[in-house]
Amino acid sequence: MVTLGFAELLCESERYRFSRCFFPSKVGGAPVWLIPTAKVPRVCKSCKASMRFLLQMYSPGDSIDSFHRTVYIFLCSSKNGCTEPPLVVRQQLSVTNAFYPEDPPSSYEDPNEAIEFEKNFQRQTMCAVCGYPGKNRCAKCRNTFYCSKECQLAHWKNGHKKICNAQKPDTAPSNFLFDEYDLVSEEFDDKDIQTHKEFEEDDGDEIIDFDAAQAEADGIKQTFQNDDEPELRDEHKDDAEELVQVNISTLIGILKPLSVFLRLSH
Repeated sequence: MVTLGFAELLCESERYRFSRCFFPSKVGGAPVWLIPTAKVPRVCKSCKASMRFLLQMYSPGDSIDSFHRTVYIFLCSSKNGCTEPPLVVRQQLSVTNAFYPEDPPSSYEDPNEAIEFEKNFQRQTMCAVCGYPGKNRCAKCRNTFYCSKECQLAHWKNGHKKICNAQKPDTAPSNFLFDEYDLVSEEFDDKDIQTHKEFEEDDGDEIIDFDAAQAEADGIKQTFQNDDEPELRDEHKDDAEELVQVNISTLIGILKPLSVFLRLSH
């Protein structure tokens, strides 16, 4: 069996799937914290620039203590060529906890499940820029929250100044975050996976040669790149208990195909 991952863009009516009660896996946007009160490093330990969320994957464990488990990946947002490797964070909970009911949602296709969840479980305020927990309010509108003065200043300069309104929260997307996609996976039998030639025979459409894309990714210095950021290079770090600086040889299997996808999607 082969497990393939796909990044899918959700329409506005489907975005309820990113609610905490559905334990989402996703690329880009703001992180959806499994434990919204946990303290997670907000800045790069090397250059002190803000960390930028890349992706998260819900991966329940086999033990009682890891009944719920989500792994997060963050990148340094420095524009000065910081070489700090990606930060990997693991959050996990037992089946009985203060944040979620023991029973799963009755339907993963019903947006009302998310509404009811927010009524019964305390909602954590998050930074409007980076998605980290934020308790500092905008002094003018009192509706928008931030984790730091840096995020508040950046948000003010990038548009909040024009739409700051005490009667209406600022819901404009943050330009600090990457585009948001649902991360889904499917299992296939080896014999059911078509070759490039079989794809071409089916519809004649031009396809992206994976080997060529991989060679292109290998030929650049950075693991991840977008138009606004400098290169970020991989280095090996030892594992830690809760904040896991994973061996980069393992992480590269996730980041290289993803970097190719994101660069091709822009």
